[in-house]
Amino acid sequence: VAAAPLTHSAGILFDGYSAAAFLDGPSYTHLNRWAEQVLARPMVTRGRKVNRLQGPLEDQLHERHDASDFDTKTQDKLEANG
Repeated sequence: VAAAPLTHSAGILFDGYSAAAFLDGPSYTHLNRWAEQVLARPMVTRGRKVNRLQGPLEDQLHERHDASDFDTKTQDKLEANG
């Protein structure tokens, strides 16, 4: 789980640095399967929302101070409440 950011930054699933072509990322089928499983875990999904400033508003939680913030303080909810 702690390695989830590494799979993202290494370009295994997300080719932000064009590393997938250099490393032939798609050929690592087991690594890609593992990365997809890790990124699908609920705690990783929640953790990726914290301090996120881009993407869908429901996936942005600019500040987290309590577990309930995931339910009440994502940007889509804050903008809906004014």
